[in-house]
Amino acid sequence: MWRTASGLAVLLGLVGAGAVEAAVLEVKPAGAETFAQDTATKARAIKGVKGVDRYLVIKTQPHDVIGVDTDAPLRVLTPEGAPIEAGLESGKRFRKEDDGKNVAIVGNKVYAEDYGYRGSMGQMARMKHLLEGGQTFKLTGEAGPRFRVLGTFSAKPEASAQKVFLPLTTAQKVFDRPGQLSHLFVVVEGDAEAVAKALESALGAGVQVRVVSR
Repeated sequence: MWRTASGLAVLLGLVGAGAVEAAVLEVKPAGAETFAQDTATKARAIKGVKGVDRYLVIKTQPHDVIGVDTDAPLRVLTPEGAPIEAGLESGKRFRKEDDGKNVAIVGNKVYAEDYGYRGSMGQMARMKHLLEGGQTFKLTGEAGPRFRVLGTFSAKPEASAQKVFLPLTTAQKVFDRPGQLSHLFVVVEGDAEAVAKALESALGAGVQVRVVSR
């Protein structure tokens, strides 16, 4: 199950019967891959901001890795750059105590063979095996640590399900990005355009802000 960004406010419990629907803004670096995570602190101080979710997207092979706050939605970007929330297909989501641990939630188009699994001699040469809850895999090669799969998620199009989520602190450590973020998704109530302008003013020329749902 997957949802467009327009459904995020409802999923976050910010919209009730007769309530004004919250909007979601995306904040990302301008001209760089990352910005400092105190950007999120500055964003939270803006009037009208109801929540800020932090992400670190790592472009790597064979699949992108997304570091995320353990209490944030599992958002992925489509090839066109539109954010969608992935639906948990099996297993469980991250919990607060998972931050910093070597655990992962993987897309349902991520295979064990993508990370070096070869199977037994008796298996068909072309058979591929989806990573499942409880299995472990080496995310960064033979020299790297093993990660345990907590759950799997689904998303469309298929390319959006070829991602791996890690707790944010874990991703920052494994990929040597201490204190760095690549995206914020900011939940606001009221005038989304006015909040977007306030964010641009407070955060400076090093960021881009856009409304991704109303």
